[in-house]
Amino acid sequence: MQGRSPIVTLSVLTIVLACSPPKSYPVPDNARNPIEIRFRGATAPDVVSMVATVCSDNGLPTLQVVPGGYVETVWVDIAEWEFLNARNYPAVEREVQYRFEVAEGEQGVRTLSIATYYQPSRPPRTGPQASSFYDRFVPTDHPGYRLALRLADAIRLEMTEARVRLVREEQQ
Repeated sequence: MQGRSPIVTLSVLTIVLACSPPKSYPVPDNARNPIEIRFRGATAPDVVSMVATVCSDNGLPTLQVVPGGYVETVWVDIAEWEFLNARNYPAVEREVQYRFEVAEGEQGVRTLSIATYYQPSRPPRTGPQASSFYDRFVPTDHPGYRLALRLADAIRLEMTEARVRLVREEQQ
């Protein structure tokens, strides 16, 4: 019985991998937590409304919605989102919270910050703690960050459809 040539096996594997859909949301090389979106032409209440809509559309219940510029989600288990492939993470690392904050800037440019938190050092066998003592930014290679990227893209789309002008760093 003859075995397959290593080159043929590698070629078949390459074709299969190239045709497979990505298993996760791509993370840019310059990724940072929090994610920042700079914009002009929208008030804090306008952006808060867009953020609340995007959270709802993505199955993220909100805990606080403050029209003055703040939205906070409940703590969620990111294993619920299949595309994140987070089921193998310990529960303490899967539970994340998203906080969105609008800040005033110079020359009419505002910034929406999207921060993703988890509590990896909280006491064992406990749920998320109300105290921010345990809050840490998730690293950019964490599945919760990939969901934050997806939310940021959805918010940018909402802003574009509402004719809000997105501002890149060099345009300020």
